[in-house]
Amino acid sequence: MKQEYNDKFEDNPTEIEAAALRFEAMLKNQESCYFDELTYEELAEYYLEKQQDILAMQVCEIGLEQYPYSLELLLHKSQLHGGIAEYDEAFDLLDKAELYSPGDKEIQYMRACFHNMIGDYDDAIEILEELLKESYEKDQVLCQLGQAYQLQDKYDEAIQYYKEALEFESSNEMAFLELIFCFEISDSLENSLSYFLILADKDPFSPNAWFNLGIINSKLEKFTDAANAYDYCITLKDDFPSAWFNLANTYMNLGNFKDAQNAYLESIKHEQDSAELYNYLGAAYEQDKNYPNAIKSYKEALKLDKQCDEACYGIAVCMYELEKYFEAGHYMQKAIQINDYNEMYWLLLANCEAKAGNYVSAYESYEKVSNLEPAIPELWLNWSALYFEQSDYKEAIKIIQSGLDVMPNEPELWYRAVAYLIHDGKFKEAYTHLETALLLDYDAHTEIFHFFPNLETQKALFRIIEQYKPSK
Repeated sequence: MKQEYNDKFEDNPTEIEAAALRFEAMLKNQESCYFDELTYEELAEYYLEKQQDILAMQVCEIGLEQYPYSLELLLHKSQLHGGIAEYDEAFDLLDKAELYSPGDKEIQYMRACFHNMIGDYDDAIEILEELLKESYEKDQVLCQLGQAYQLQDKYDEAIQYYKEALEFESSNEMAFLELIFCFEISDSLENSLSYFLILADKDPFSPNAWFNLGIINSKLEKFTDAANAYDYCITLKDDFPSAWFNLANTYMNLGNFKDAQNAYLESIKHEQDSAELYNYLGAAYEQDKNYPNAIKSYKEALKLDKQCDEACYGIAVCMYELEKYFEAGHYMQKAIQINDYNEMYWLLLANCEAKAGNYVSAYESYEKVSNLEPAIPELWLNWSALYFEQSDYKEAIKIIQSGLDVMPNEPELWYRAVAYLIHDGKFKEAYTHLETALLLDYDAHTEIFHFFPNLETQKALFRIIEQYKPSK
């Protein structure tokens, strides 16, 4: 069955989406499909933008059967092959396109990009320099020249080309991000701040200029300045989702969790819903100890992505803080089913099982953590505490000693060992451990008193501890 559609999209997303639905239905029903050339080209771009490369390739292949001379389809197909490192096929398609459209600048530009990808930098530079003379998409060409030098670790040359690209087009995101990278890797990020300030001064009503200034200040951990830059960017363009998102992250770094929540909500308002956004919002509520709203946000993330282990973990953390240990354990099990290699997931599961009185499961989970990442003080403290609470002091000492073998400079482990040794009647060993702990961190000694409610014992310990008090 053959159907024909002659849609002219004229940048109408509704028409593009409708055509995409018809195209996918035809594939599913194994129908023979026919669109006009422009429709195929628009569909290929649509799928490329959505990163649905398989569908984009199918559009190109079917479209080229009907329109073998379509430059756009040949370029799109070449781009798709290049994206999966099939460079021979990509270059062959460019050669074919050049036969039909000799002298086309887009073909030469893509050829240069592929040369960059495979490390033929001299060939890439030669093509790009010729394109510069012809004023073709000057900022993009300058960006690719920057790439050619950057990939050879020639950062000074790359920086100059990226700067030139930004002079032609201040909103060129690739030029800006690669410029930041080059400044960072060449240890000149601090010195670059004046350059970005000049860019903002040159074009004070450009949201992108202030957005970029916010990024550079964030990289330099100048979060107040970053927040001011993002805030001004939003004043100029209040529907700038990335600026809202970065502002929210900056507020998180500043500890302004309520402001962060509002900024994440604005980002969600202006951006397509994503699990990542709701996870960040959940974290902002969580840090503000607003656990009900945090759980709600994490559940929104799970609706959008059922395999979002971070959301399961976030819900579990909140449930744990609300002392709902059974529910917390349930969500940790879900997180671990998705990601079995995150030691923090196993640690929280162990803590949940311990709180719920499921000691065997808790021991198994703590052991799993020790195999994944043993250098976590909380692991050894909580694991040993389970044995201590059951008056099994010898096993508690054994566990805490395992932690000390891994982290011999962790004072909290030494102090905990002191408490266990005293309870086990090993006073000489306890005294030696206490001496080490006090030398490592005198101020941390107060933790030990929690294990000895008896006032006389506290006084005896205090007399020993006082002998090690640092002189002012």
